[in-house]
This record gives sequence, structure tokens and C-alpha cells, in this order.
Amino acid sequence: MAALTTTQLANIDDSDLAALTSTQMASMSSLQLSGLQAGQMDNLSTGVVQALNLNQLKGIASSQVAALLTNQVQAFTTTQMAAFSTAQLAGFTSNQLQHFSTAQMKALVTAQLASLSTTQLRGLDATLLAALATTQVKGLRSDQLANLSTSQLTGMVSAQLAVLSTQQMGGLTSQQLSTFSNLQLNGLTSAQLGAWSDQQLDGLSSVQLAELANTQLSGLGTALFRSLADTQLEGLTSAKIAGFSTAQLAALTTSAIASLSVNQIDGVTSKQMQALTTAQIASLTETQIVDLSTTQIAVLSVAQLDSLTIAQVQAIATTWNDTTTSLSAGMSAWQQHGITTTQITQLNAAHTTGTSAMSVLFGV
Repeated sequence: MAALTTTQLANIDDSDLAALTSTQMASMSSLQLSGLQAGQMDNLSTGVVQALNLNQLKGIASSQVAALLTNQVQAFTTTQMAAFSTAQLAGFTSNQLQHFSTAQMKALVTAQLASLSTTQLRGLDATLLAALATTQVKGLRSDQLANLSTSQLTGMVSAQLAVLSTQQMGGLTSQQLSTFSNLQLNGLTSAQLGAWSDQQLDGLSSVQLAELANTQLSGLGTALFRSLADTQLEGLTSAKIAGFSTAQLAALTTSAIASLSVNQIDGVTSKQMQALTTAQIASLTETQIVDLSTTQIAVLSVAQLDSLTIAQVQAIATTWNDTTTSLSAGMSAWQQHGITTTQITQLNAAHTTGTSAMSVLFGV
């Protein structure tokens, strides 16, 4: 066999190729192997394929690789897999990749994985993706990740997701993120979440958002918080609300604030209450106003008290007609709900005769 030229090999009968032994193959050079036509490759036995040494592998072109049958591809050892050049790997079809073993996948180095096209990667199933080591995952391009199907992504475990760079995370779509399980989400870091765009964050459901720990949510900047939809906030517990930074809570839209349940409002701390904008305070529903604790009401600033609407003030001062000043019953009701004499004194000092609902009620 060693004496055959590339031209002779190109014209060898299929039956002769199929009869080649591992010993005969071992005597051939990489140059000789390069003479085989793509159409001849499927005649090689799996034993012969497995017997190819690393020097011989160098002679195989990508077109020859693409012609290999599934059982031939599966015959490659992990050592052979690691020796393939990126040009040779480009010859593997998505169907061939689909039949890689987990051991073969683990054998690929980061440069090899990064060289695969998005079309090739679509051939990997969830099991093969799950087999990748974290060092391999780090080498994947963001566009490769962006083109993985949601069913493929189900195979990635939290440890793999945790090592993705912010650039890699930026490649994931909102639809992909929407399919992440709680276990997968638990692996994400605050820095990764902070790198998301508002379009990506839109993909999370209320259940997924509620699953994230406050240490993870701390990575979300004010712009991302502002993009949260009312429906996404539904699943958050009062404890989760209490864990938000004052800047995060102050970034929520007025619609989002108004959508919070009374149980969620109960979680708002004194510092968070003080951080709410006047527009947010004015957006609170009458039900939310009535539910505020005495502690929460006692920390409201003059500007926040002045921003309360007539309807909000009447939610507690139920007998007030919105024009009578110093109405005893109305003032008493608010005092019972937590407003302090210090706050009223501050209201009085802020304006000679205020026109806000609260100022009119207390005659300040």
C-alpha cells in the first residue's frame, strides 16, 4: 500500500478499500490519504478509521470528512478528535456532529469549538451540550450561543452558564432566556444579569424573576429595572422587594409601583419609602395607601406628602370633602395611620398656605 500513488488510490475499487486492514492503513502516508476521493471515504471500515495516526489525519481534507458515515465518525478516538484542525472540523456536517459521543465532544479544545459554524452547532442535542466542560463553554462565540435552539439550551447546567462572559450572555435572545429553568437561573451571576439588555430581560417571566436571589438582582441597573413590566413583578415576595436597593425601587415606573400588591408594598422599607419619587408616591392606589404601615407613613418627606392626591388623602380621611381645612376627623385618621406632628410642622414651614391635598386637610 505504501507504494501506491495518490492517482492509483483515487482509482482503487470500493471493495478493495473496504478490505483494507489497520496494518495496511498504518503503512500509508498523509499524502496518499489525501488522494482518496470523498466518495471513497465511506468504504473504509471503522477499524481502519480508528487506526489512523495523527500524521495521517493531517492528510484528510474537509470534503473527505464530510463524506464519512455516522459509524465512521463515531469510531474516531478522543485523541484523533483533539488533533483535527479547524479547517477539517469545518467539514463535519450538523448531522455528523449530532452523532458525536460525549467523550468526543469533551475532547475538542476551545479553539475547535469556536471554529464551528452556527449551522454545525445546531446538530448538537441537549445531552452533548451538557457534556461540555466549563473551559469549553468559555470558548463559544456569542453568535453560536444566540443560534442554539431553546431545546438545546435545556441541556446546559448552571455551572456552564455561570462561566459565560457578559459578551456571551449578550448573544442570548429573550426567547432563549424565557426557557431557562430555575436551576439554570440560579447559576447566573449579578454581573451577567447586569450585562443584559432590556429586550433580554423582557424574556423573563414573573416566576423566573422571583426565583432570582437579591444578590443576583443587585446586578440590574436602574435602566433595566425601569424596563420591568408590571406582569414580571407579580411573583416577587415582600422579602424580595425589601432586598431591592433604593435606586432600583426608585427606578420602577409609576405603572409598576401601582401594580404592586399590598403584600408587596408591606415589604418596602423606610429607606426605600423615602427614595420613592413624588410621581411614584402619587401613583399609589387608594388600597395601597390604606395598607401603608405607620412606619412607612412616618418617613414620608414634605415633597412626598405634597404629592398625595385628593383621592389618596381621602382613602384614609374618608369623611373629608377635599376643601375643608383642619378637619378633625380626617387629621385624626391620618395621625392614627402614622403621620407625625414633626411632618405637619415641616409641611407648615414649607409653605405659608399649601394647596396640596394634605396641606388643605391640615390647614398648613
